[in-house]
Amino acid sequence: MKLFFVVIFLLSCLRIYAQDNVIPFEDAYKRVYGITKINSDERPIIDGKLDDAVWTEKGDWTADFVQVAPFERMQSNSPTNAKLLYDDKYLYVAIIAKDAYPEQMNRFIGNRDDNSIGDLVSIAFDTYHNFWAAPEFNINVGGNKTDLIVTDKLDVNLNWNAVWEGRTHVDMECSCWTVEMRIPFSQLRYAGDASDGIWGLHIRRIIRRNNEVQNWSMIPLKNNGHVFSFGEMHGMTDLPRPRNIEFLPFAMGKLQRRPEQPGPFGNKTKWSGNAGLDAKFGLADFTLDVTINPDYGQVEQDPSVMNLTAYETFYDEKRPFFLEGKHILDFSSGSDMMFYTRRIGSTPGYRPTQTGFSIYPFYVEQPDVTPIIGAFKLTGSNSNGLTLGILQSVTAETSARVNHGYDYRETVEPLTNYSVLRVQKNWKGNTLLGGMFTSTNRLLNEEYLENYFVANALTAGIDFTQYFSNRLYYVDFKGMFSSVNGAESAIERRQRDATHYFQRESANDYLGVDPTLRSLSGTGGLLKIGRRGNAKWTFDETFSWITPGLDLNDAGYMREADIITNNTGVTYRLTETWKFFRSNNISLNQINKWNFGGKNVESLIVFRTNMMFTNLFQLDITETYVWKRLDTRLLRGGPDMLIDPYYATNVSFNTNRAKRVSASIQYTGEHNSNGHSSFNSLSPGFRLRLGNHIHLSGSFNYQWNENSLQYVGQAFGERSGNTYYLMGAMEQQTYGLTLRLQANITPDISIQFYGSPFTSTATYSDLKRSAQTTSQKYDERFYRINRQSLSGIVYFFDSENDDYFQFYEPDFSFNEFRSNLVFRWEYMPGSTIYLAWAHNLSNRENTYVSGWRDNLDTMFGLPSYNTFIVKVNFWFGM
Repeated sequence: MKLFFVVIFLLSCLRIYAQDNVIPFEDAYKRVYGITKINSDERPIIDGKLDDAVWTEKGDWTADFVQVAPFERMQSNSPTNAKLLYDDKYLYVAIIAKDAYPEQMNRFIGNRDDNSIGDLVSIAFDTYHNFWAAPEFNINVGGNKTDLIVTDKLDVNLNWNAVWEGRTHVDMECSCWTVEMRIPFSQLRYAGDASDGIWGLHIRRIIRRNNEVQNWSMIPLKNNGHVFSFGEMHGMTDLPRPRNIEFLPFAMGKLQRRPEQPGPFGNKTKWSGNAGLDAKFGLADFTLDVTINPDYGQVEQDPSVMNLTAYETFYDEKRPFFLEGKHILDFSSGSDMMFYTRRIGSTPGYRPTQTGFSIYPFYVEQPDVTPIIGAFKLTGSNSNGLTLGILQSVTAETSARVNHGYDYRETVEPLTNYSVLRVQKNWKGNTLLGGMFTSTNRLLNEEYLENYFVANALTAGIDFTQYFSNRLYYVDFKGMFSSVNGAESAIERRQRDATHYFQRESANDYLGVDPTLRSLSGTGGLLKIGRRGNAKWTFDETFSWITPGLDLNDAGYMREADIITNNTGVTYRLTETWKFFRSNNISLNQINKWNFGGKNVESLIVFRTNMMFTNLFQLDITETYVWKRLDTRLLRGGPDMLIDPYYATNVSFNTNRAKRVSASIQYTGEHNSNGHSSFNSLSPGFRLRLGNHIHLSGSFNYQWNENSLQYVGQAFGERSGNTYYLMGAMEQQTYGLTLRLQANITPDISIQFYGSPFTSTATYSDLKRSAQTTSQKYDERFYRINRQSLSGIVYFFDSENDDYFQFYEPDFSFNEFRSNLVFRWEYMPGSTIYLAWAHNLSNRENTYVSGWRDNLDTMFGLPSYNTFIVKVNFWFGM
């Protein structure tokens, strides 16, 4: 009996202790901090040590931070405190981060803007206190800096770069590390006439070894609205009005060496140079950005992509001019967006082709990009919740060099003007109303340009969001309209491109190509209602549509038109530690899609669970069952193809990423219920940290695929003139190895290597042509055709139509090796020197070579392409 009472007493003590260490929600959420203004002669020296008198004599330290994970609202045994000061030029931040186990601090140094490594702290400011977007500044123990823009919906723009200072210091005697930041007011945009002096404020700390997250003012894990849940910083009055004048000139030199090419443009060595200027001017609450001849050839190259689909590859923006205020000019509906900055200064759209017979060979030297003559952009917000974005840009007429018996130049991109207008109004973060307009206008002064390019493209959109019941429920609406006009042949090309495919047989009863049209228009958008606040159970219902004629691709990005989608989703979120789990989310979605002809083109259900275990291992499982699918793009404008029901599985697992050695593995698979096709991909990987300065990571990907109805191409009957859509039984194997090594000598000096050999080989058999492609019976969807070789030429005979045609063998072996070596030195805040070497080997042959070893022998025997780049920019403000 005594033992029983002792146990009851101990449990009661533990319960009381736990209650004492749990901070009440009302004391942890939306805290308030009062900032202190200092004189300019009291400015601290930014060295991370906090030994300046101003830190002990002025201002107040915050209360202890609140733990968010693993135990929400618990006090941590590694407390954190912060202090903020400001003067007439800078905002100063000091943070003391105690650590119960200082010898286990993660001091790893990484690349600029990599905030995924090292113990770190971050601070974000909602400068207009409109609950919409906030600049955020991160620094880890090793001194690695990251700056970004985070929106209320947790969209992050890591490509935004500010000029600021931050230093750290580790003090083992006091078991802590300390931070000092100096952020110029010139790098922040705020309303100078704000009378209440209130900014939103969020300060966070992450301890990697146990993935502990602390907030000064807690943002609940189950939450709807990130910036909305910031705490408040009072006292931001009498703020400076800096001139906000900045200049960033750059100069770049490039040397390219390539294998000798046939023809007059086959020189092996090519020198080129470029110089330009970005400038920034503050205009009251708004910022005017101007660029002259901006740099498109970034040192940070786009990733290598093999795209075998009908869709366009999407690339992220990297040019500094277009990154400033990027979140303001955002208007997206799913993956479709009204403004895609990479349209401006992109690769020329037209390529000269030979017409008619000539005894002379035909050679073309095509430019890589379209030069931008100039651009300006006006962005910002005011204290009334009005946000404005205006962009205007002009790209130059661009020509290719052609030799067809003699040299001449042919225009491949006309003089083009791009205009963008974005307006949004915010009422206390609970009601948002906005609109957007874009215009693309081309000067088409040649008949062939009129027949190829659309002359004018206009888009307009409206968006509205309303939150209810303390943001527990919401309604989100977006609507878009587009209109393009031009010559009949240009509009016909739009009707036939992969976005629309009006020539599809299944669309004949409601679409079809009209060669007499001189304009094309359409609408799109979504309506979404849901529950996603401080609750375990959430749901959403989404209805979206894109009419056949909608086209955003002159100024925006859009994959596919002619689709109606309904998505019903339910999610259970468990953020509290339970048994072996740190967190666990389970979701179920049911999705149906139709085209505007009324056909159900896809029906599926998706189950997903992602969990983190108490040892910080992570497991993510997604299981999809598709019981109805009509593929409207498989045959590239031909008839729709019925795809048999299939299961899709995605499983990823990784060990604790905070350890010096971590591993991961991912499996992706798709398997038809009838066994006629399967896709499998297995990708093991590892990450290794050597000391605090060297990071090595690698991954291997192996794919083995079988598809009995793989699209091959189109052929034309010699007797009938019919168009045949061809498929074959494909067996494909793909091997890829990716290695990354980075050495960060200091937070400002780094060397990075990337290398990736890649091989994909496929062999085809059992060639077929399309028949009754939507038949429920698999064998009725195609006719098999016979292959014969006559006089060295391969012919295929279609006995069903008593026809024959020529066609290239579809077997292929693709080998590519891409590597990149980059040295980066930020020699002054905002000013950088780059040295880069890019090495590329690439070749595709219409023959099948089995096994990776033989393909590697072929790969490293290929002629190499080498590019050497030196780039210097220099930032200065006034």
